[in-house]
Amino acid sequence: MNLDRMFQAGVALAIAGVVWSVWPQGGVAPYASKNRIWHSTYRHGPAVLIDRGHWNRSSADPRFDGLTQILVFDGYQVSRNRQEFVPELLHGTWVLIVDDAMGWKGALRPLGLHLHPDAFSPDEVGTIRDWVHRGGALLLIADRAPAGEASQSLASAFSVTLADTPVGAVRFELGGDWGDGMRFATSLGGGKVAGPPDSIAILKSQGVALEFGRGRVIVLTAQLAGTGWSDNRQLMLNLMHWLTRTE
Repeated sequence: MNLDRMFQAGVALAIAGVVWSVWPQGGVAPYASKNRIWHSTYRHGPAVLIDRGHWNRSSADPRFDGLTQILVFDGYQVSRNRQEFVPELLHGTWVLIVDDAMGWKGALRPLGLHLHPDAFSPDEVGTIRDWVHRGGALLLIADRAPAGEASQSLASAFSVTLADTPVGAVRFELGGDWGDGMRFATSLGGGKVAGPPDSIAILKSQGVALEFGRGRVIVLTAQLAGTGWSDNRQLMLNLMHWLTRTE
């Protein structure tokens, strides 16, 4: 075992004692509102892989349990991954969801250690970039610091810039395919994101969508809120349907 992994294992126990007091913010389940879908889009839908191998904050956040339920109810075949990304791992996957990856250095922030976080190795970034270029779809979420900084290397592979600059609560009214079946979405805040010139801004400064080779990418920095009057559930489905080219 190399020294880097030995150190990661050593700090894991220390982090475990404080992580539940730091996040998630109690009672908030942004993706879980009305998450039972009466008519699923798929019977045996596209394979979705959710990352859990890069010190993801969302592993301790109930919002993403709601997101998983939405995808399952809509017919997606959902699995989770705790390994480093290699080409063989992504074989057969249509959508990769990476949410609030911090890397072990970012996970030390609650302990007061401000190291430069980078959640992904250069090999992993190259693997994901090549996979998307061949037709894969990536949903990258970095909605609270230091996830933006830690995910920047992956975002840069698609000419996307993330900023952990705080943004206040926002109400979004979307048109076109993004707003299909919904009135509005709400965000508790989050960071900012900027895409390349040919990208599409979907949540003002908190979401971009783009084509990359034969694949597609969506990057979100909005903390999607779960009030009973919000259509965030439908928004997430619309985004996933765009990624999987659902007509």
